[in-house]
Amino acid sequence: MALKQKTFVRQAGARAVLWIDPARVTHHSGSKWPVGKHRLKQLGRVLPPPLVRLLRPWAKGSEPFAIPRAHFGAVEPVTATPRYQRVADFIAHKDAVRHSAWYRDLMADLDRDGIARHKEIAMQDEAAVVDFLEGYVRKLVVSLATEGYRPDAVGFESTAVIDATGGLCKAGSGNHRFNIAKVLGVDRFPLRVVAAHEDWLGRGVARTEEVLARLPQVEAAHRAGGPG
Repeated sequence: MALKQKTFVRQAGARAVLWIDPARVTHHSGSKWPVGKHRLKQLGRVLPPPLVRLLRPWAKGSEPFAIPRAHFGAVEPVTATPRYQRVADFIAHKDAVRHSAWYRDLMADLDRDGIARHKEIAMQDEAAVVDFLEGYVRKLVVSLATEGYRPDAVGFESTAVIDATGGLCKAGSGNHRFNIAKVLGVDRFPLRVVAAHEDWLGRGVARTEEVLARLPQVEAAHRAGGPG
């Protein structure tokens, strides 16, 4: 049976966390579960949306660790992604958050929907938007700038996948934190590997320990001052 992403993550634990320099992770490949998203898209052509949403846990749970060539997302430069650009703009305006594009985006959501959201955070008025940007985002920026990444405070949440040539691509969770570190020039940051291109894995069914044995080489290539 092919190795599932959830199985690898469970078995590997912290051993799949690579400490790298964000400057050396230059591209983003989109979703960390591209096969599941493709399956849901196909099902969406014949099933009603509420039923498709109910199938999301199944799609995620069945995601293979080896990403088929046909499903590996088209990569784009991290610096071209909306999240990176939003973070870079916020850092430029961190002492006057109402001048930031992030503030304008949240206020536009608030005006349109009566509520603005960031993950589980719901903001129902302008004061809540400012509090989120000043009390959460700016504090995170200052913490990363002055202390670097503190796993004791936030844990490992940023994820990445390995491309066909062994390069790390940002994908899935923890994009804002990763992008803040990249903008600030933080040179030691953890990324959890959750999947890999089938061409990097090669023939056969990859097992967790086989993958882990190859990760130190990937980590070394993406450290500050590493080869390349």
